[in-house]
Amino acid sequence: MIETPLVSIICISMNHQAFVKQSFDSIVNQTYQNMEILYVDNNSVDSTFEIAEEIFKNSDRPYRGYKREKNYNIAQNLNFLIKKAKGKYISVQSGDDWWAIENIEKKVRFYELNQHFGLVYANGYYFYEDTGTTILPSNIHLFKQGFIFDDVLLGGIYFPIGYIMRKDIFDIVGYYDENIKIDDWDMWLRILKHFPIGYFSEPLTYYRRHENTFCKNFESLFAEALKTVEKYKGEKHYAGAKEMCTRSYIYGLVSDEPNFTTASKILKHFRLNSFYVKQMVKVLLRITNLYKGKKV
Repeated sequence: MIETPLVSIICISMNHQAFVKQSFDSIVNQTYQNMEILYVDNNSVDSTFEIAEEIFKNSDRPYRGYKREKNYNIAQNLNFLIKKAKGKYISVQSGDDWWAIENIEKKVRFYELNQHFGLVYANGYYFYEDTGTTILPSNIHLFKQGFIFDDVLLGGIYFPIGYIMRKDIFDIVGYYDENIKIDDWDMWLRILKHFPIGYFSEPLTYYRRHENTFCKNFESLFAEALKTVEKYKGEKHYAGAKEMCTRSYIYGLVSDEPNFTTASKILKHFRLNSFYVKQMVKVLLRITNLYKGKKV
């Protein structure tokens, strides 16, 4: 018989008033019963905390909530709550994303049968707030499990939300690095130094993409990605990881900002190969068509 151990749900929010009801309703309505909820609001200036408090206090779930009086970064808030957690497993939820109601139940069942994994991640959906479009990741064919350190260093996290970890892992790899912003990528890499990670293929989570999402700030994302890669300077794929960061940065700029500034940024990193040539041609064509009053 599969056990139903305590799962600590770590919830964080900041100015998520428009999204937090959908997000946290999806937690309290989980079919899995043996959960505790730990929540911290990162000094929101709107009604996020009040909405969340009402949802959690009116549920029958064990709950502890905290409101920060100043801003902390994500890793600091995660560590603050994880250190208070009592569960065998940890799962993190941001106040703008949401889960299918059977999310925790199915992942715990999978994890209980695969205790050798340090972390279990899963497929999920991207939800684009501006269009209301929900899509699966385009790179699902690349998702894999096992000792995949090199793959994650070179390609980043496969899907950024909904993963679940054993709490005892933190005793071995340490807590989230509070000096970097891409703390989850770094955590995956640190876990993979000691344990394989597992993959659960059913999509059960929804990752909301909107204008305030950190990954839309290409300059900051690029700088933080390089900062994270520097922690792994001694790895054989260090140079390849830096190149992956640069290409992701340029691709994002070309897709969102086809202008002369983007062209100059491509030139700054330009190498004579098909990727850089293609991106430069693409941005110049878009600039030309914009001047002609057309969109491409």
